[in-house]
Amino acid sequence: MEWLRSPKHKALAALVALLLLIGVGLAPALTPASAARALLGAAAIAGLALWLHRALRAPRLAASAPRLHVVSRAALSARCGLALVEVEGRAVLVAFGDGFAHVVAPEGASR
Repeated sequence: MEWLRSPKHKALAALVALLLLIGVGLAPALTPASAARALLGAAAIAGLALWLHRALRAPRLAASAPRLHVVSRAALSARCGLALVEVEGRAVLVAFGDGFAHVVAPEGASR
């Protein structure tokens, strides 16, 4: 409930709840059971809308290009190797092994 963190939003939510309670009390034909059904239905619709909003927003976030991509990898021995890695569009050579990794930027590339 990120939107309920500010005092302004908390006061607004309390005001809406108070107005709903006043409206339920003033409606003579509305029984407590039907009011509970209406409130439960409204909560279900709000939950479905929130879930749908998050579900539709998620693929756009995941579709962004990866910032790190291993282009090529070569083994030098059983415990050491070289990898050509693309980091945000720049190619970087990485030597790695047991307990170490050394990054080599190509000549002319800014770090």
